[in-house]
This record gives sequence, C-alpha cells and structure tokens, in this order.
Amino acid sequence: MTEIPKYPSLPEVIKALQRKGLTQNQIEAKTGISQSFLSNLKAGRRVSMKLEAGLRLLALYGERVHGWELVWRKRS
Repeated sequence: MTEIPKYPSLPEVIKALQRKGLTQNQIEAKTGISQSFLSNLKAGRRVSMKLEAGLRLLALYGERVHGWELVWRKRS
C-alpha cells in the first residue's frame, strides 16, 4: 500500500481521494471545483488554485483520507 505523504501536493490529494473511492465528479460535487480543473491539476497542467477552493479540497482530503472532522464555513 502506498503511504500517504504528510504534506501532499494537490495532485497527490486528488489521487488519495480517488484511492478512497471518490470519482472526480464526486469531488466536484463536494468541493465545487470542476472535474476538468481537477483533471488538469492531477495531470500537472495546472499548478495552483484559489485559496478557498484549495481549502475545500484539503478539508475533503482530511475527512475522507484521515478521518478528521473539519468544518468549512464560507464567509457571508
């Protein structure tokens, strides 16, 4: 089994979520990040994203991969 890095890159986060059984479409539904953007990020064609979107992706990673209970609250 592949060990999950302590500080993963964004492509590693997507790969880890997929190993946990999520498709890119499911990640999109949970984070609001488009499937095409996730695909480009995973392939290295994108290297950055907006902070808010990145935090949503990392919160999902923490919940699904590590079992952390994180709450993401969008500012009004």
